[in-house]
Amino acid sequence: MSSKARDSSLHLNATTPRRFGRGTVLILQRNSVLLIALSRKQTKNAFSDDMYLDLIDLLNIAKENEDISAVVLTGDGPYFSSGADLKADFMPDETGLSRNTL
Repeated sequence: MSSKARDSSLHLNATTPRRFGRGTVLILQRNSVLLIALSRKQTKNAFSDDMYLDLIDLLNIAKENEDISAVVLTGDGPYFSSGADLKADFMPDETGLSRNTL
């Protein structure tokens, strides 16, 4: 888990979504379900390096948390995702990270 996201713990009793890690996703846990919303409205939720890293961190947290039995991935607003953020040069390699992250 990255150092930026390490300080971002899940608030198990949260009632409203909140930003996680690098700020590219919103999270909310209801009972045993973790809701993750891609949240980069200015780019129609285009996938970036930071979003990829936030999702990996959250999925690792969910995997290790016995209180989470399901993860729902959605988009914030009317879009799920417009795909890779080509303006940010997001071109993942076989590890999933782009050359800009390495």
